[in-house]
Amino acid sequence: MTSCDTNRRTAGYSWNRIANSVYVPEISIVIRLITSTSGAISLLVHTSPEGKFRLARGVEQNWQIRSTPPRAALPQRSTWRSSAMAKPGPAPSLSLYTDSGRRKYLTAQERERFVAAVASCSPEVGPLCLMLAWTGCRISEALNLTHADLDVDDGIVSVRCLKKRRPGIVRQVPVPHKILRAVRQIHGAGQPGDRLWPIGRTTAWRHVKGVMALAQVGETAASPKGLRHGFGVHALRSGIPLNLLQRWLGHADIATTAIYGDVIGPEEREIATRMWPRQA
Repeated sequence: MTSCDTNRRTAGYSWNRIANSVYVPEISIVIRLITSTSGAISLLVHTSPEGKFRLARGVEQNWQIRSTPPRAALPQRSTWRSSAMAKPGPAPSLSLYTDSGRRKYLTAQERERFVAAVASCSPEVGPLCLMLAWTGCRISEALNLTHADLDVDDGIVSVRCLKKRRPGIVRQVPVPHKILRAVRQIHGAGQPGDRLWPIGRTTAWRHVKGVMALAQVGETAASPKGLRHGFGVHALRSGIPLNLLQRWLGHADIATTAIYGDVIGPEEREIATRMWPRQA
């Protein structure tokens, strides 16, 4: 079954959208082929002054894919937008715990055991582990540190933020003097631009995991990320202001830093004791 509509503008099509089409002003015809499957195919036909019919260029090869369902069956506009145009969903919330409720940070006791286990490590591995534990930096940021990034006199480590969109952002983190002196003693002065630990990320990750095993750190917290989380929780327990901790960790949003207040158990109790009377 076919029906013919005569319309100069050929309803449903814009001449600008048809590649290389030539408009013949005499007449244009839209033929709608009603299919038996729930749709209709529109064919755009031109007539020349001589009365000959032809398909418009750009339509003759693509008319097969221009089939559309009946108007009543069209879905809502919000549902047929392409995935590229759709708005992204909410980002997954950050947490200090796994889906099963296991913590992903080192407790105060695990941090102490980890620092003690460093004494049995090689001179190359020990300072790296201490740098991760006392700066809270990411392992890739620690491996990117150079001799020029250490200020032994003032006890400052300059960490280049690697997760920022704009390069060249540096945050300064205070570190105990004895940690920096140990690093300087092992690595020497060196060239300013030389890396302190010229090893790969996988190798460094394996070294840290080995020290974690010696310190008997919980399985879900036994990673360089667990050290970073442990640093955040330890800083909050020690009374460090949230905005200062945000700067040390290199967080763009303070809401990310606020997850370190989401602790339970002994850490939560220790934080709560700050507002209790002394005799309690």
